[in-house]
Amino acid sequence: MASLLFVTLTAIGLIPVLMIELDRRADERRNLNNLGTVVASSLEQQLQASLSSTFILASLIRQSEDRMIRDFNSVAAELIETYGGIDSLQLAPQGIVSQIYPLEGNEQAIGHDLLNDPARRAESLKTVESGRLTLAGPLELVQGGTAVIGRLPVFLPGDQGGERFWGFTIALIRLSNLLAAADLAIVPEHGNQYWLSRVHPDTGQPDVFASVAEGDIQDSVTFNIEVPNGSWTLHLRQSDYRSALWFALEICLAVMFSAIAALFVYTRLQRAAARQIAQQTLDLEINERRRLEAAELKLAKEISVVDQVARVITSTLDIQHVYGEFAQQLNQLVDFDRVTIAVVDQDAGTFEYKYRFGQAVPGYGEGQNVPLEGTRTQEVLITGQTLFAEDISSQTEFPSDPGFSNEGLLASIHTPLVHRGQVFGALNLRSKLLASYGPPEQAIIERLASQIAPAVRNAQLYEQSKQVENELRRSERRAKALLEAAPQGIIATSETGEIVQVNDAALEIFGYNREELLGQSVDMLIPQELQPGHAAHREFYFSEPETRPMGMGRDLNGLRKDGNSVPLEIGLSSVPTESGLIALAFISDITGRKAAEETMRASEEETSVMSGIARIVNSSLDIDEVYQQIGSEVGRLIDFDRLSINEIDLENGF
Repeated sequence: MASLLFVTLTAIGLIPVLMIELDRRADERRNLNNLGTVVASSLEQQLQASLSSTFILASLIRQSEDRMIRDFNSVAAELIETYGGIDSLQLAPQGIVSQIYPLEGNEQAIGHDLLNDPARRAESLKTVESGRLTLAGPLELVQGGTAVIGRLPVFLPGDQGGERFWGFTIALIRLSNLLAAADLAIVPEHGNQYWLSRVHPDTGQPDVFASVAEGDIQDSVTFNIEVPNGSWTLHLRQSDYRSALWFALEICLAVMFSAIAALFVYTRLQRAAARQIAQQTLDLEINERRRLEAAELKLAKEISVVDQVARVITSTLDIQHVYGEFAQQLNQLVDFDRVTIAVVDQDAGTFEYKYRFGQAVPGYGEGQNVPLEGTRTQEVLITGQTLFAEDISSQTEFPSDPGFSNEGLLASIHTPLVHRGQVFGALNLRSKLLASYGPPEQAIIERLASQIAPAVRNAQLYEQSKQVENELRRSERRAKALLEAAPQGIIATSETGEIVQVNDAALEIFGYNREELLGQSVDMLIPQELQPGHAAHREFYFSEPETRPMGMGRDLNGLRKDGNSVPLEIGLSSVPTESGLIALAFISDITGRKAAEETMRASEEETSVMSGIARIVNSSLDIDEVYQQIGSEVGRLIDFDRLSINEIDLENGF
């Protein structure tokens, strides 16, 4: 009887021991998967953040008049501090490293010719050919140490159209700094081992380039990390497996305490509840990190598209090419089956489709004039607001709706194109999917519409200017009437720079009356610091007159009568007359657009700060460090002398 009771109690005690052991191993495996997901995501995000500095340097180069970056050291220092994990930033015009920050410790890399170094030439040429950011390494550096190197080829508008290669913007990231910034130290802190490997480009075999363990990695859990032009693999393995002796001790204890099985079960349930809470907390943290990462990636993609659209608009005078590139970039952010750009002629009561991409609809094609009355374009023109339609087949509000619904285009969004506060057209997207467009798509479309609107308006004004030029060739008297009717400011000058004609729009821009300008030198409308060199520019233009924009890629300013400066866009043309060659300047006041661009930059800075705060909160367990870094981020937006974070105890009233 005693033996039977002992066997029964022992069996009762062994069952929960075995269950706990199995649960423990399952928990270890699940926690290892969760930890690996977080660490791999953190490493991938940190690498992307560090490499994004090359895009910022490239953007600054494109915007600079001399194609170099003034105060490179201070700019690079700020980028390194902002993104972290970066050892140095470099500029390599024509492939030759000429600037490095910080220079100390990297002096040997100055003058390094990437395109002619046998060890770097093939890889550098592939980077130029791809036109994309590439990641090299890990590799041994000229200046010593092991690092990965991100190289972004920079292309500028060419003299004969197209693009020309400027050089590289380079982010050098020492492997140790990258791993520290990505917080890989959390892996051994949790009692685990890790290895980082890649497929070696020369041998095609796995190559372990970082680890905190030795031995075989066959039993490890693997996680893929996407990097430019390749991928890395993170291997994790639990390092604190219990020994057979410890497991035997558990069995002995279970035999000894089998009589208190009820208490043991209660304890197990408590432990299970604690594990569940911990797991739920970890799952919430992982989901929040993934949400923040998705938001950051979406923002980065939007910024990239906006930058690409701006580059296309400023790099060519071919408006049809601009429209095509714009449609392709827009389609990266918003799905559509048809997109059109419509320009309104209010006097004629019509609008013309200047561009169409996607599905054709009879009667609504590119170049066709459509009656304005009873259309969604008219509604946008009247209200100045974006117009949505979830399903025009079930809610026919406009006479033109059946023509599109019969072609299967059910959802639509019409966004106004605005220039100097006036709606002159609409950007229209249509989709075969119901309810395709909402507030998120509206924000993106309106942002891109504000970018393309000046190009559309300038193309329209350019057509008008060509009409003016043709009319001038036929009749100077008729040309004078056209000049006065033109919405752009127009100033006609002789080869000596004397103002011979000016229209009302130009008088309004500069604040003069007609008598004060006629017969005077056009130099009086130019900022004083630019007046000495203007005569040479004028002489060059009259030697090779052509229709072209003035000062492409540079900010142009005019000098008003009241002494204030006004930002301008200026197009040049010429016309022969009986008294000699006359130059025509077509002038637009872009004060409103400059203000809108400044507002957009401020919004992007605010978004960057909010993303930075979210990243800080989720990347450190040191609350004092979190508070300090949040204060630094807030300081980028708001000047303050003191910042405090207070916790309120509602139960005790303080």
